[in-house]
Order: sequence, then structure tokens, then C-alpha cells
Amino acid sequence: MKKYLGLALALLLLPFSLQAQSCADESPETVALRLNTALEQGEWYSAASEFDPVVMKEVRRLLMEILATTPKAQRELTAALIFKTLSLDNLSHVDDETFFADYLGGEMRSNKGRIEDAKVIGSIAEAPDLAHVLISDQRPTASFQVRKMDVISLRCGENGWRVQLTGDIRELEEVARTFMKYSSELLDPSLGRQKN
Repeated sequence: MKKYLGLALALLLLPFSLQAQSCADESPETVALRLNTALEQGEWYSAASEFDPVVMKEVRRLLMEILATTPKAQRELTAALIFKTLSLDNLSHVDDETFFADYLGGEMRSNKGRIEDAKVIGSIAEAPDLAHVLISDQRPTASFQVRKMDVISLRCGENGWRVQLTGDIRELEEVARTFMKYSSELLDPSLGRQKN
């Protein structure tokens, strides 16, 4: 009986030991730096692969809801503003990682974002499976260069350390809905021109 009890306990603890091993394989700092390097080089799929799959699914849900509530005449334009290459028609035909990668590309384009010379300053472990990494990177502008600090939160799960979204996604959802409501009031959906 003890033999079977020991075997059952070992099987129950196996996922935890595998997770601990995947957390020990790489540091959160390595993953955060790899994310910034992918963003620097415009490698959106590599950048997306550093995010938690749950995060990618949640961002997809949020963006699809925003598009669904956008007036029909403005949906194609809204999708073109949000995404790098995906059109409204093919958004539902791609996997979460492709969707998220294209969103990252569109986000960097719309913010004219360029990241250079990323460096890890340090990290703080909030829990054994949750860490926050402070990254310093350079944001070049036309006349001068600015260094900016960013905090990247990572959680360790079965796939090792993965990037989380910082802040409350519900806040992002509310801001996006407010923006879409405001922009739809400014545009005449039938003409696509600004109302007088």
C-alpha cells in the first residue's frame, strides 16, 4: 500500500517538478531581453512567442470585441490601424500567435516605435513563479536619443518564463471602447468623413 501511495504522490508532484525545472532552465531576465531584441529587429513572431498563450488569447478576445462593436462601415479601417498586415477578413482564420504577432507589428508601427540597445537593469521576484524585470532601452527621435525604462512582468508555467501584460486588461478594454465610441461619433459612417 505504501508503495502505491508513494507512486501516487510522485505522480501528483511531477508537474510541479517539471515546472520548477522549466523555470530553472532560463532566467526571466534572459526572456525579457530576448523579447526586446525581437522588438528591436522587427521580428514580431519571435516577440509574440515570448508571451504567455493566455495573454495572447485575452488580447485577441479584446480586440475582436472592439472590432465587433465598431460601426460596420469603419471595421476595415479600424483593423488596418490596429494590425500590420492582417485584414478584417482573415483575422478569424489565423492562430493566436499569428494574430498577436501582427498586432505587435501594427502597434509598433502606429506608435512609430523603435527600440535600440536594450539592457537589463535588474529584476525583482514577487513570488517563485512571478518576476518583474527592469529594462532600459534607447528610443531614437529625429534630433536626440532618449533612454526609457520599462518593467516587464513574467510568470513561469509549464513552458518556462512567459511575458504577462502589465496593468489591468479591463482598463485597456474600457479605454478602447471609449475611443471607438468617440471616433464613431466624429466620423459619418456613410461617407467616412468628419462631421461638421
